[in-house]
Amino acid sequence: TNFLPVAVETVIEDVAIARLPDGQVLRARSSGDGPRGGEATLAVRPEKVALAFEAPEGLAAGWNRLDGTLAEVVYLGAHTQYVVALPAGDRVVAHRQNRALGGFEPRVGDPLTVAFDPACATLLGE
Repeated sequence: TNFLPVAVETVIEDVAIARLPDGQVLRARSSGDGPRGGEATLAVRPEKVALAFEAPEGLAAGWNRLDGTLAEVVYLGAHTQYVVALPAGDRVVAHRQNRALGGFEPRVGDPLTVAFDPACATLLGE
């Protein structure tokens, strides 16, 4: 699971608006007893994180998008693990199914955007 440190700016209904240390803004689910402000942790599973280049126009409006640099690629049989370094040093892991051969394959050092549905992210108190 990816755990990202965030500062919660506001909660509207059950959606928290939070900011990473590098300034990127994210949205996540927040339960009624979840953090309403201050420091928290945003959790999102690697299989819920998409590589934006796979569907640049297909990502739903409102998804969280994080810009970073590809730091590591690990082939794990059924899927490949991509580790993206964010500007403030945090890392996001994404898992991509190995379905087809060929096509674009990012390389370590390439700029890479990852994205995920806010409904797949959970805000955890410190």
